[in-house]
Amino acid sequence: MTSISIFYQSTIIQTTVIMFSILILVGFILNVLAIGTFIQKNTREIGCGLYLLVSSLFGILTMIILFFQLIILIHIKQNDVTCPLIEFLLKWSLTCSEWLNACVAIERTIATIRKTKYSRLTSQRRTKFIMISVFISLACVCSFELIFRRMITDDQDKKSWCVLTINPDEPVLLTFYSIFNILVFLLPLIINLGSAVIVILCTYRLKQKTEQKMNKNLQTTVKRKTRFAIMKKQIILHKHILIAPILLGLLGVPRIIFAFVFVCTKLDRRPILNLIGYFVGFLPSMSILFVFILPSQIYKAALIIFIKRIMPQFIQTCVVAIRRRN
Repeated sequence: MTSISIFYQSTIIQTTVIMFSILILVGFILNVLAIGTFIQKNTREIGCGLYLLVSSLFGILTMIILFFQLIILIHIKQNDVTCPLIEFLLKWSLTCSEWLNACVAIERTIATIRKTKYSRLTSQRRTKFIMISVFISLACVCSFELIFRRMITDDQDKKSWCVLTINPDEPVLLTFYSIFNILVFLLPLIINLGSAVIVILCTYRLKQKTEQKMNKNLQTTVKRKTRFAIMKKQIILHKHILIAPILLGLLGVPRIIFAFVFVCTKLDRRPILNLIGYFVGFLPSMSILFVFILPSQIYKAALIIFIKRIMPQFIQTCVVAIRRRN
């Protein structure tokens, strides 16, 4: 089968290829940096680091699958094998990454609640069990893509589209599919937000008890002001664990909309808008650097060490020389 050069493709295909290429390149770089951070032993002393390492690997897997999807888009005609397989792998890798990030929030909450009773060894064992359970459970949920996604030829323009073939005439299947999609999307968001609130409340109570012991004779109005100041400080201190899940949830909205709107429908009614929404759904898979690494002093230090290791010697020399001049 001969393939048409990208230069002779339609504008929407050319735009798709450019956006795919940029997304894959940026996503690959960001996830490699994350893997380099969490592959270091000191970042995996508790379960959080292992969750984030595997989540970064799933980010790389997502970029690889997108690359193959790009190759198929340009050179190969999709069929009933590649269509469901790629969509299944994409959905599975994205949801696994999101759920592993939610597991990080749970692990942080457990560490905050248990304090000195928190066991690093138990955390590592628990992490491995939870990860295996997440992989298997989400594979079952995403199996709808393997079973019902097929290539459909449009009667109007004779183009073939990879769509999910669950019809409204099958209400039971459609209900199950809808419930699973909503739960897979909402539960990690709820877990992240709930864990953030619990962490803030626990640290607030700890600080409050410390303040009460130090200032037993303070008046009621002063105590209230002190409590408000402590709460405000804790919210500011932990604002990143509140803002991050909300932002990631908003970025994931287009993907959940696509899952419902485009069941047995065409994707080219509003091509540019659909294309932007489709790519926005992949942004959470490359967000670990910004959500988890940069806000953490330990992870950030490990990232700097990794960058220095892979940075060519002449670049390091230039950086040192610039610092000395400043």
